[in-house]
Amino acid sequence: MPKIIAIGGVPATGKTTLMFKIISMADDWKVIKPQKLLDAMFSKKLRTVILGKYQDDGNVFQGTDRLSMAVQPDAEKFFEEVKEQKINVLFEGDRLFNAKMLNSLSESYSESDFRIVVIQANHDIVEQRHIDRKDDQDEKFKRSRETKISNISGNLQLMDYIDTVDNNNLDDQKLIIEYISKHFNWSE
Repeated sequence: MPKIIAIGGVPATGKTTLMFKIISMADDWKVIKPQKLLDAMFSKKLRTVILGKYQDDGNVFQGTDRLSMAVQPDAEKFFEEVKEQKINVLFEGDRLFNAKMLNSLSESYSESDFRIVVIQANHDIVEQRHIDRKDDQDEKFKRSRETKISNISGNLQLMDYIDTVDNNNLDDQKLIIEYISKHFNWSE
């Protein structure tokens, strides 16, 4: 069975920055398209697939946020196809980090194979990150994402799969990467 980690959190908690840090850990990433609407990248060294599009092009929105709004059925097919493979799968972003997708994964994978990492950061830090990245997300959208993450965190079916972590600084980021590394057995 694959090991899967889904990363979520409100905007500007550092999910994309974390993903770029993880991407920098290997130099053999290949862009792949495992399903029609599902873009991804694969590192043989890390035995890891990262779902979404990541390009160092200055765009604030990366990962699954760059995929079609209709990507979820293709992602579900992908997870069904890789059920017997010994790989790691990592994803973050609004397109796939939703209750329907996470519930589906929790029904198919055990707690030891599937983890949900909810990233949080201090309110003042999040607000400064919004300013620094010059995004135009309005307060209504931000509140809707807070509600979404709160609903996922309180979902009884998912509670045993969820770990909530802080991402306020580089030390926190390092601890998150260590958590992911341990789950994926990257040290082996």
